[in-house]
Amino acid sequence: MEKYGDQATDPRVLGIVEVMRAQDPADPMGSIARLDELGRSARHLSATMALMWAAHFRENAGDPQGAIAAARAGPGPGGTG
Repeated sequence: MEKYGDQATDPRVLGIVEVMRAQDPADPMGSIARLDELGRSARHLSATMALMWAAHFRENAGDPQGAIAAARAGPGPGGTG
């Protein structure tokens, strides 16, 4: 992914690459922050996937309310989609 991820041309693949790069299993809180930031991206597919993964991280960290909020948030600037 590090070698070829930036060469992807399909927006879905680029979104997956961005979301995977934002995650660090050794730093779950940092991962959530990076995913939240990506969730505000104008790149709709990246933002949608980032919010989904942020919800998973929050749920696994014992924050069900935060997980629900992330799952309900709309992607993009201002969270409106």
